[in-house]
Amino acid sequence: MFRAIGSRSDKRSQSGPERLGAAMRRVPDPRQAESSLGYATDRHDVPPHGEKLEERERRADFRRARPPVRSRLAGPVRMGRHDVPEQHVLLEPQLVEDAMDDRRRRLGRAGAGQLALRGEGHAADTGAAITGRFAHEQELGPGPALEVVDEPTLEPRIRRVLVERGPDLGPRKGRGERGPAHSPDCRLDRMRLLPLVAAGLLVVGLPGAYGQSGSDPGVTNDSILLGATVPLSGDEVAYAAIARGSDAYFQYVNDHGGIRGREIRFHYVDDAYNPAETVRKTRQLVEDDKVFAIFDSVGTEHALAVRPYLNQSGVPQLFVGSGLSALALEHKRYPWTMGYLPRFAGEAALYGRYVAKTRPRARIGVLYEDSEYGQDMFAGLKRGLGSLSPRIKDAETYELSDPDLNAQMARLKASKADTVMIFALPTQTIQAFLAIHKLGWTPRIFVNSVSIDPFVMEVVQKNTGKKLVEGAISSQFLKDPTDPALAKDPGVKLYKQILRRYLPGAKVKEVAHLYGMAVAYTMVDALRHSGAQPTRASLLRAATHLNEPANPFFVKGIAVRTGPNDYYPVERTRMLRFHAGRWRQLGRLVAVR
Repeated sequence: MFRAIGSRSDKRSQSGPERLGAAMRRVPDPRQAESSLGYATDRHDVPPHGEKLEERERRADFRRARPPVRSRLAGPVRMGRHDVPEQHVLLEPQLVEDAMDDRRRRLGRAGAGQLALRGEGHAADTGAAITGRFAHEQELGPGPALEVVDEPTLEPRIRRVLVERGPDLGPRKGRGERGPAHSPDCRLDRMRLLPLVAAGLLVVGLPGAYGQSGSDPGVTNDSILLGATVPLSGDEVAYAAIARGSDAYFQYVNDHGGIRGREIRFHYVDDAYNPAETVRKTRQLVEDDKVFAIFDSVGTEHALAVRPYLNQSGVPQLFVGSGLSALALEHKRYPWTMGYLPRFAGEAALYGRYVAKTRPRARIGVLYEDSEYGQDMFAGLKRGLGSLSPRIKDAETYELSDPDLNAQMARLKASKADTVMIFALPTQTIQAFLAIHKLGWTPRIFVNSVSIDPFVMEVVQKNTGKKLVEGAISSQFLKDPTDPALAKDPGVKLYKQILRRYLPGAKVKEVAHLYGMAVAYTMVDALRHSGAQPTRASLLRAATHLNEPANPFFVKGIAVRTGPNDYYPVERTRMLRFHAGRWRQLGRLVAVR
């Protein structure tokens, strides 16, 4: 969607930076600036205890003295062999206005006056009530992180103590192929003084969900059922490839023995990228389908909408498709929820530091989504710029219901910005590039990592030409399967093999499939280390003790590591520059913080 606040003592040492084969060539950019970006690779500089971002500036501060913007008809967009109206690019015209209004609700979350950074003492109070058709139900208060809920039962409950066995030695081989290699080290501590511990547990019981028995829903002798909500329709349908990629990887694992003889069943349902639908469909997955855990649901506000319900129910909400800071910073209040993407604010801070070092006199314009995701990115950018944050000359927001972004981009151009940050989803990223092209504007462009799929850049190039995207800056922790230098890379070969076998017809360049496989690989690791008789509690323990040094779909040198107070699975990335039709690495690996 982790770390002990203000401490890195629970992290293992990480290897030094490593320059990968896809290094940038023939692009005039200061080498000194590039190398300086790697300063955080080998250490984790944590802000002083108690540091917080200043309250974000009001939007009105950037909108004074705006020039009038002419309205104009949207031009056609060339996609494949068809001309499609611009406002329909990757959008579903059937989406009703009410669905978009649902997304704009604040979901009952208290607005934070300050954005808490890593190292603060306490996260902001952002408790949320269930929205949509469940708004009338009991509002969830903060309460303790874990609590025992007394329920009337016809039979007395039995407390069981699960003794961890030795690490799983790997899946059975099947169909003559080599199975996925998952590291047995998940940093699960061995149980010592077992008789004393068992006696204590039998007397007082484990607190909250950690006292559940081994009969949790979704697990049988031969299967484990996971659930997710994803946009299979609607404006962000491109993200459906994430769920399909995860499902393909699970099928691959099943064909090689599954998880201790159990096959993984993955049931993902359509929420049309509407948080109200996310609430309804998640309730169905938990209460009707009886899933073991919610895994890799897509969307930030969508994860926040169901987070209180899942945490009260003791259902793991793991590896959410978001990098919102609050998903990690509020882990004590919501211990069952964990994100997966690098921290949004940390990614934006990376761009801010890069601009401060390479373009200190830049005039910056920012486009961001009017949501927690966009606000997290914007706050991180200002932190990265530091004393240069006044170089932001205008900041524009968008709603998912906006038919185009012509007005926002015209105002950014009018601010005389020469550097533009596009913190947007794929649809809106395409629209922003199209608007910039129609304005005849040529700024230096930065694009956030959630929207740099080669498919997105291909659509942009076909409709604007190659000049506009040349030199664009972004970041990514995944391998690029379209990179010729990685043609023989084992992870890329595995990705293509799984696509051919389980998703015939899927395009290799739709890297959302690869992301889905990467997060599924981590989920398999967690399931393997949740015990021979897994429970939701043992799965949560495994997820908070991950040590995955070599996910085959990750860039070499980037690991997945978590701890009971470290809910940031991915904390390193690499900067990229778009050159000659593809993304290429820029500088060394850097820390996202």
